[in-house]
Amino acid sequence: MRQLDAGKRLNKVVCPIFPFLLLILCFLTPQNLTFSEDRKPLVFSESQHEKERRIVYKLRKREIQEAVQAPKSEKHSNTFGISVALTDLNNDGRNDILAFVRHDYLCGSWGCELIILIAKPNGRWQEAIDQVITDEPIFLSENKTKGFKDIILSKGTLKWNGTAYK
Repeated sequence: MRQLDAGKRLNKVVCPIFPFLLLILCFLTPQNLTFSEDRKPLVFSESQHEKERRIVYKLRKREIQEAVQAPKSEKHSNTFGISVALTDLNNDGRNDILAFVRHDYLCGSWGCELIILIAKPNGRWQEAIDQVITDEPIFLSENKTKGFKDIILSKGTLKWNGTAYK
């Protein structure tokens, strides 16, 4: 009889919180809980990589100028920054650029647009992502898709599809 009473009490405690526990377990996967050995965080800088920041500025010049010229308010300033991280995504020996243009008008509560530029052999850059809004941290995986390292965001993983990260 004591075991039955204990089981009823456990049932009263566990059953009401079971959906909550299940929800937590769904979001707390081992990938999200720890920094596994195959994940390397990218380090973004607004003060280093001057040449690469100029490349990003030229690419986004119109949007930056529009944002800086927009009316200031208490919520918005007219300052901006370009945060850059360099890494070789496809092991071709050339650093590729991952960047954020940070400005109140260009970013929101979800983050800023991630810009990925792949270095080409001819010295040009290929824009390699289409409108992904995110923020740091961003991790590189040693896992590759079609020869390019996967990029792990807080909202999912970007994989190379042959022409761009999706």
